[in-house]
Amino acid sequence: MNKVLFLFLVAVPLFAQKVDLKNTENQVGFLAVTKPGSLKIQGTVPANEKPLSGMLEIEKQKLKGDAIFQMSALTTGVGLRDSHMKDNYLKTKDFPQATLKLDETVLPADCTAKCDLKDIPFTAKLTLHGTEKPVVGKMNVQREGAKLGMDFAFKVTMTEFGIPQPAYLGIKVVDQVDVTTKISGNF
Repeated sequence: MNKVLFLFLVAVPLFAQKVDLKNTENQVGFLAVTKPGSLKIQGTVPANEKPLSGMLEIEKQKLKGDAIFQMSALTTGVGLRDSHMKDNYLKTKDFPQATLKLDETVLPADCTAKCDLKDIPFTAKLTLHGTEKPVVGKMNVQREGAKLGMDFAFKVTMTEFGIPQPAYLGIKVVDQVDVTTKISGNF
């Protein structure tokens, strides 16, 4: 009986597991669409950069934490568009970071050892361009032993955060932008 109890205690973490985002492979991106014309503008972070810091905490069926993103890391692959995005719209010199504070989310299954959860709704507070607003989105969580992967997706309405809608020669970026974040690592 004591051997069984010992194996159980060793196999199941008794405390919340903290994930330092600096120690993960992570990626942040966005997709913006224009009207008229339906041009798709994809923003990413160069592969060699890890744009996120902060801490997530997983305890059985609960996930919470915060992520801090360096806004200057974003690129669309077009130099002039990038400088306009950073200088005229996001104003990264005045607002160098965005912060997402994930509200405690109850997962439908325990993710301390193994899970594959899809389309889990979450709520958070996003601070962007000096303004904090609630956001809602969906996340996927995959865990196999020490390997953990999380994908987050949510929408941002630029004007709600005081960001003017970018426009050039009569083509305007739609106010709502899709944001994605991917995090993976061994923990």
